[in-house]
Amino acid sequence: MQASTKPDATPIGYSSGFNLEYIEPDVDSKLVEIELEDISSESDHWRNLVVCYVMGTYPPFSVMKGYVQRLWTKYGINKISMLRNEIVLVRFDHEDGKNAAIEEGIYHFDNKPFIIKAWSPDMEFTREELQTVPIWIKFPGLDFKYWSPKGLSKLGSLVGK
Repeated sequence: MQASTKPDATPIGYSSGFNLEYIEPDVDSKLVEIELEDISSESDHWRNLVVCYVMGTYPPFSVMKGYVQRLWTKYGINKISMLRNEIVLVRFDHEDGKNAAIEEGIYHFDNKPFIIKAWSPDMEFTREELQTVPIWIKFPGLDFKYWSPKGLSKLGSLVGK
């Protein structure tokens, strides 16, 4: 009996939604060339995805899932997942929903910044240590005469750079 030169490739189960096929490699070059058309369907699949995490803490998935659903159900959530490094992936039904979630403003979870980024094909799924974090400052009862860019800049500068 002759040993097979093909690698063992077990098909992925039905739950994943697709099957793999054997594609004869160029054994002389020992390199694989993946072209844009090879990955375009995957890029389309993740186009409406945001990547998010809570800065400085690692809430359990069930807590984050509930938080995200309360925030964005109105925008049509398709799926919520969490990676091993506690990064949450939220896929929306439509691009408009994704954009609305991003543009809605600054979010906080338990008084900590909830960082949100639109997915891109070259994105690395890591938590970045931020040098600057946007914050929201409330000035209840602030007279309109102080609502100039210079006036608000001076008031905001009391907090920090």
